[in-house]
Amino acid sequence: MRDGYLTMPLFDSKSIIEGTVGENGRVRGSGIWQNPPRRHPQITILNGFITHDLLEGMASDFVCRTDLRLRKLNARR
Repeated sequence: MRDGYLTMPLFDSKSIIEGTVGENGRVRGSGIWQNPPRRHPQITILNGFITHDLLEGMASDFVCRTDLRLRKLNARR
């Protein structure tokens, strides 16, 4: 996340979610899941909140829903 804008992989490295993060931590984003089990691309919608380096929310491709609880990890040096 940078300057209110979010870019992150979701499910695999071919699924990139892009969206916005409000000042209150509200996350809204979407992206194309390039390699789903059904073999054709799906649109994924992400809604949630970020508080204290924790993203909690829901991702949906209109067929299934995934509840998320993702914690930010610092890269190893």
